[in-house]
Amino acid sequence: ENGGTIIINGGNIHAKGQDSASAIGECGYDTVTQSPSSENRQCGSITINGGIVRTEALARETTGTSIGIGSCRSGYGGSVTINGGTVMANAIADAIGTGRGGSITINGGDITARGGLGRYGRGNGIGPSWITYADITINGGNIEAYSDRNGCGIGFGMPTTVKITGGTIKAVSNAIAAIGSPKYTAGSVSITGGKVTAIGKGDAAGIGGHADVSITDGEIDVSVEGSGVAIGGNAGGSINIQGNAIKSISSRSGACIGGSAKNITILDAELPFLGGEGILIGNEVGDNTGGDLTIRNCRILSTY
Repeated sequence: ENGGTIIINGGNIHAKGQDSASAIGECGYDTVTQSPSSENRQCGSITINGGIVRTEALARETTGTSIGIGSCRSGYGGSVTINGGTVMANAIADAIGTGRGGSITINGGDITARGGLGRYGRGNGIGPSWITYADITINGGNIEAYSDRNGCGIGFGMPTTVKITGGTIKAVSNAIAAIGSPKYTAGSVSITGGKVTAIGKGDAAGIGGHADVSITDGEIDVSVEGSGVAIGGNAGGSINIQGNAIKSISSRSGACIGGSAKNITILDAELPFLGGEGILIGNEVGDNTGGDLTIRNCRILSTY
């Protein structure tokens, strides 16, 4: 039997998960893992339309699998939809997650999602875990998504898709990418609207990581404080930038656009000043990824 349905229309809710369980959503591994009798039992759906919803990160040091809102890491399917309200999701693993092949959709609301909290934390702000993949769509809302350890602010999984069409978004990561996917995955990031601020710390990328990146509209500010790539990464993915969506971009010691990209295409764009100590546009020296660099009808300034 598949999981049930949770709908929150209002109220003030404070929930705390347990080991291998969500604060709001599916329970432990034994109810969702594949078996001959389960036929890939599907996780349930969670819809938040209003109210104040808060999840607390499990403080116990012996676990790293407690989810804030959504399905646990070994589940199949399931969905999280946020249409409104105030959501503060905190978790030692993923703050807002789903099962394999599930979906996360945000249409509105004020959302703060913090994953990977604690000494043994490992997770994303918004997105599925290492062994999971999902479709993430953000159409609106005021969103702040953080990964404190070993995750993405928004994204992750294999291969997870991230589509941003609107909203005001701030995403931060200390390890993988503020928005994107990790090594050995083939995810994608598409931004066609919204106001997006992506901040990579340490070796984290801003937008991309190991995902394909397409930016065609919106207002995009990207900064990397360490060695990560601002837009792109080190996986041989593709980068497509069209129009004047990028308002600021910098990386302290990584590439601004590129890193190890298979193809880089920049069309009809007026890019802001590119600042950093590394390559501004292109792949790192010695990279054998190959591919094409196409810049057409653009105005590009640099502070190299």
